[in-house]
Amino acid sequence: MAAVGLTPAPALGRYFLALCPGSVARSALAALPLPPGAQPVHPDDLHLTVAFLGPLGDHQPQSLLAALSPACALPPPRVTLDASESWPGPRVFCAVGDCPDVAALAARLWQRLGVLGWVPEARPYQAHVTLARKLPAPFGPRVALPAPIRWQPGALVLMASTGRTGTGLPRYQTVASLPWGP
Repeated sequence: MAAVGLTPAPALGRYFLALCPGSVARSALAALPLPPGAQPVHPDDLHLTVAFLGPLGDHQPQSLLAALSPACALPPPRVTLDASESWPGPRVFCAVGDCPDVAALAARLWQRLGVLGWVPEARPYQAHVTLARKLPAPFGPRVALPAPIRWQPGALVLMASTGRTGTGLPRYQTVASLPWGP
């Protein structure tokens, strides 16, 4: 399995592996009501992070994706987000859900990443899509979404932060993607 669409990556970007929603799921996520005063994530940047990597060297994306491709030899994971909640530490508002397929993918990826020297975050993995940042205050308890938002991603995507916009929010660039299956 070969990486698809490898593009030049920001030299000092913060890299991560993600699952991107299709157009229907993206529209549903972008339409969710946000807390007052929160700054929405650009709809084109909505994604579910599977593994945060941090900076990469100039030539690491191709070798990284080659090492991770066996973890994508299975059918795509199913994503189901059924609630929203705010996280006060990072001051973000997220769509969340219990996604066992995504958690299993994250575990497979971290097994391979560990061999390459990466260390996972200490906190437990929580499948989420950040919808808004810079919350002025916590937005209350977890709330069920009117209807679950479901999708099966077309690929595992390597993304990088491209910097901040005039609003101070990050923007992201897709660097490459790994399709599912053998």
